[in-house]
Amino acid sequence: MKILVTGAEGFIGKNLCFLLKEAGFDDIEKITRDDSETSIAEKVRSAGFIYHLAGINRPKNDDEFIKVNTDLTQKIIDTLIESERKTPVLLTSSIQAELDNPYGVSKAGAELAVSAYKQSTGAVTYVYRLPNVFGKWCRPNYNSAVATFCYNTINNFPITIHNPDAALNLVYIDDVCHSFVGLLTTPQGPEQYSSVEPVYQTTVGEVASLLTEFKESRESMISAKVG
Repeated sequence: MKILVTGAEGFIGKNLCFLLKEAGFDDIEKITRDDSETSIAEKVRSAGFIYHLAGINRPKNDDEFIKVNTDLTQKIIDTLIESERKTPVLLTSSIQAELDNPYGVSKAGAELAVSAYKQSTGAVTYVYRLPNVFGKWCRPNYNSAVATFCYNTINNFPITIHNPDAALNLVYIDDVCHSFVGLLTTPQGPEQYSSVEPVYQTTVGEVASLLTEFKESRESMISAKVG
């Protein structure tokens, strides 16, 4: 089976492609920013399973939210329907899809496109409203507070926190990718939203404090207390 991964060069995409190969799935096609509309359509038509991870959350202007997050999803869905395909599709969305901001609205639009595809074709689809994902190869100063805090702590840069008590729900990248890969052999039921476990519930201040303790432990040789 040919597996298609959009956003393959991103944080989740890189980790997913690595785990897929580790699990023995070698026929992996990738869609990156370099793909033309023609090549995207060709890859979508030949796929046996689509991991749609591509997205944008820090564009130069708000119009790009719709262009990348919603319109690209719609193009993929339209291509499948026009080709009379019922290819399983996994969409990475966000907990912000419930919020009335440009990013949340664009993610909600992507969800609607996938939902309409499922209803019209009967295809299997998965929508993951992911909380904050952390782990290896995550880019600091982009979309991960944990990666940014780690980078700043290591480099002795200050950490800016507006509300240390702000809740922060985290999922580890390997747990995310294992959940994704598992769908290839063990499909999930018809739930509206799929989830990743475990979810680590903490606060922004607790994460920053723990990282500082870990850094200090390298000099004091006293292990930071966890839990």
